[in-house]
Amino acid sequence: MTMGASRTTKLLGMDLDPRLTLNVAATKQCVATSQRISQLRCIAHKEAGPSPHDLRTFVIGYGAPKLRYGSGLIWAAATDSAKNETQKTYATLACIVSGVASTVDPESALLEANMPPLHVLCLRARLFMFENIRACQMDWMRRPPPEPPPRAGFRISPLSRDELYAF
Repeated sequence: MTMGASRTTKLLGMDLDPRLTLNVAATKQCVATSQRISQLRCIAHKEAGPSPHDLRTFVIGYGAPKLRYGSGLIWAAATDSAKNETQKTYATLACIVSGVASTVDPESALLEANMPPLHVLCLRARLFMFENIRACQMDWMRRPPPEPPPRAGFRISPLSRDELYAF
């Protein structure tokens, strides 16, 4: 490591730098997603000819998670410009999946691609995090103790064998 260089901790490829503002974090997410968008454009070319279902699967599994990673945390406190940039990148993914022009209204592209709006996904992520934190605080995450094994000669059916076979 050179003098003056700082090493930031990464989690799933994203910098965990406490000095970053939420706007910078949102911009970094958009930049990281742009590489995946270019990969998606390569496979979405007419000569490659994948089905729209394959493109949507690619976006759901590979493109959108990179954009949504951490968005649930920063969404409430990020500025409108950061939110708009993130939504614009998400709409670009939707345009590629749906096959519409990039000049189409973002809501129409999301509707054509059958993708929920980004702010809804971020609110879901925030709710999911809140539920997990609450469940850990309330000790709901523990599993109940296992049931004891059944005793010898235990039968699930309350009927005798003769009554059971008579049916």
